[in-house]
Amino acid sequence: MAEAEAKKTEGKEAAKKTDAKPEPKVEAKPATKSEAKAEAVPEAKPETTPAAAEKNPEAKAETKAEAKPVRKKKSVASHAWDAGVSLKSSKIVADAIRGRKLDGAVRLLEDMMDEKRNLRGRFYTKTAAKFIELLKNARSNAKVVGMDDARLHVYVARASKGRTFFRPRTKVGRSGEKAKLSNLEIVVGEK
Repeated sequence: MAEAEAKKTEGKEAAKKTDAKPEPKVEAKPATKSEAKAEAVPEAKPETTPAAAEKNPEAKAETKAEAKPVRKKKSVASHAWDAGVSLKSSKIVADAIRGRKLDGAVRLLEDMMDEKRNLRGRFYTKTAAKFIELLKNARSNAKVVGMDDARLHVYVARASKGRTFFRPRTKVGRSGEKAKLSNLEIVVGEK
């Protein structure tokens, strides 16, 4: 039995030795001389630290660009193409808000929607709602550009003829009628 145990331990030691032998490393040779040089010389990275940027003006341009200030604009616009409102009512509402302060124009249109104020005896609620949407959009555009919200005025309020088409034929009602759309434009700026 002692011989059997000795053989087992010898077998285990032999297995460990074969496992422990490292395999020889085979390196692929580069096909050309230029590839061999590229592998031998690591690429040098330019220094982009602030201290290196002060020493070298070219490195300063390579550093991360800071956020540029927004270019100051004189006016911003908001458009609605093919809005489903009457051209006649759009022109009346545009004439009413042109030249007003932005807050005053929004207040006038909101009062028209609440039927507190009218223009020429009518409230024009659908048109007023569309113009309020445009004025709010113009206000956000002005904020992005960096304009002062308190100094905003409506420079241009314009309505023009849009697309005309016939409504498709349906089983009930309004088939074959002509649908007229309007193009609306608002330009807002500081005064």
